[in-house]
Amino acid sequence: DFGIFSQMFYYMKETGLPMTTLERDGLLSHFSVHVSPVYYLLLPFYCLAPTPALLPVLQAAVLTSAVIPLRKLGKHYGLTECQRALLCAVLLFYPAYAGGTGYDIHENCFLTPALLWLFYAISQRNRPYAKAGIAAAAILTLSVKEDAAVYVAAVGLWLAAASLIRRRKHRENRLDTDGLLTGLLLFAAALAWFFASVGYLSVMGEGAMTGRYSNLTGGETPTLFLLIQTAILHPLKLLAACVQPEKWYFIAMTLLPLLGLPLLTRRYERYLLLIPYILINLLPDYAYQHNIFFQYTFGSAAILIFLALRNLADLPGRRLRTILLAGMALACSLSFFAVVFPKGAAYPAKAAEHSEEYQEIRRILEQIPEDAPVTASSFYTAPLSRRRVLYDLKYTSQAHMLETRYIVLDPSSRKDFQKYASGKKEDGLENLIRLLEEKGYALYAAARERLLVYRLDRD
Repeated sequence: DFGIFSQMFYYMKETGLPMTTLERDGLLSHFSVHVSPVYYLLLPFYCLAPTPALLPVLQAAVLTSAVIPLRKLGKHYGLTECQRALLCAVLLFYPAYAGGTGYDIHENCFLTPALLWLFYAISQRNRPYAKAGIAAAAILTLSVKEDAAVYVAAVGLWLAAASLIRRRKHRENRLDTDGLLTGLLLFAAALAWFFASVGYLSVMGEGAMTGRYSNLTGGETPTLFLLIQTAILHPLKLLAACVQPEKWYFIAMTLLPLLGLPLLTRRYERYLLLIPYILINLLPDYAYQHNIFFQYTFGSAAILIFLALRNLADLPGRRLRTILLAGMALACSLSFFAVVFPKGAAYPAKAAEHSEEYQEIRRILEQIPEDAPVTASSFYTAPLSRRRVLYDLKYTSQAHMLETRYIVLDPSSRKDFQKYASGKKEDGLENLIRLLEEKGYALYAAARERLLVYRLDRD
């Protein structure tokens, strides 16, 4: 993915369009796979420093900015300055939040600040210009990706339900029409965006990724209608999918550091906000969606943190709130240093240990002309991404590979060569090199056992 997004930003800088040749083995718009106009917010910064290394830095900045609306929400719900500081620490050390940065940049990083701004705008909806804030935050959330509509729809349902229940609880004759209409409008806008973007992907793009829910359809090709039918006719199948043993660790790492507070409430309408957590993280059998080290946690993190805050604010006594916040901050910190930090620290340690080798690899890759078409092993696509034609060796066709002048191989990445293997005992690398030599490629450069660069020496 990092190679895909690096080349996409190169194309956005050069042409204004989010094109890439890496994502589906041929030139196409990334918006044919995911509708993510939010990426254009990062383009001005990339234009100032057009290097792939900037993209993870920008993601870190986006994620860190989530403390701004979270702190404002804490103030709105009556937390002291110290309590708000603890709340921000909970977010930053939350293992499912920090862990989500483990695999480079992804558009989902915008979900956390966007959703927290949406919650804050809703909390201020009786003030002037609040409606504009709600609309802006909702649009920002929807622009992240087609399935971001799930989060906005859940927020709309919660707000509408809360408006109805509040009237019944206080036995008021006047209906909270403002909250009800706002919630219904958010829900309607989310549905409209979802069906419009999925329709666009179906007609003009690569189609929505419903295949990740094949575990719910008994082997049939998942469609939106079939998934809805399963939910209505076989609700226990959904429950069973959520509590599979391989998901227990994810559930523990997302709920226990928050001391279970997202679930501890008698305001049952708030459980509507858990719909995205269930739908995006727990229902699919796609392993990455219930893994704290991938980007699918960012939206759920915003909702779970908000629920913890709202349920905490309902508790009486400043001291109890402080104790619980301190407990959450401690639990998140311990989880972070026990689970997330060792994984994160391994990368700079490895970079320091192999610094000379990596510098040599980088020096060789920089010698490849930027206007030359290249096919490369996956982990070399990012440093080679500032070019118009770049294919991933593992996924590209042989025809596309042989159209490129340079072939960049990582001999240690055996999976890249499997399709060239002629037997179980072969890894395919020898066969690939033999093919390249037959087609006129010659060894151009090499770096120990980590890099082989072949160049086409005849027209």
